[in-house]
Amino acid sequence: MEEKPDINAKQAKFLKSRAERKSFNDGQGLGKWTVMGLKVGSMWLGFPRKTWVVVGLTYVQINSIVVPAIRKGLELLGFNEYDPKHQPYGVFVVQSQPPKHWRSPYIKPDKKIYQYCITFMNGFTIVLRQNEIGENPKRSYATQHAINVKRALENDSIDD
Repeated sequence: MEEKPDINAKQAKFLKSRAERKSFNDGQGLGKWTVMGLKVGSMWLGFPRKTWVVVGLTYVQINSIVVPAIRKGLELLGFNEYDPKHQPYGVFVVQSQPPKHWRSPYIKPDKKIYQYCITFMNGFTIVLRQNEIGENPKRSYATQHAINVKRALENDSIDD
């Protein structure tokens, strides 16, 4: 028997909302990250080859809370993590370079950046970043990514 996501009323309201912009504020341990994991399950299908950035307080928080929640949400929706030997039908990889036969995002992350990514077979990529207090905006990943996208669009040189 397939496991069904156990969601509360606030989570259900958020997930059913058709609002363009939504926020979900709730107390500690009440399922905010689970909701995020479930949302990623629909996002990767709707945003092929796009890159999103998820920011956590620290990499410890990202690795201990965010990544497991996204994995759980995807598994609850029937999406499996790719493993060439045990799950070759998987649709995502976590913190490793994706298989070469998968589509890549429009702007490919550096090979070193994949250790901070969740990548899907259609090229949808989530970059996992810690909140760097006092970070120089000229050097932030998000700023650099936006500059790369702008340059690629100006030059019509988006990678296939």
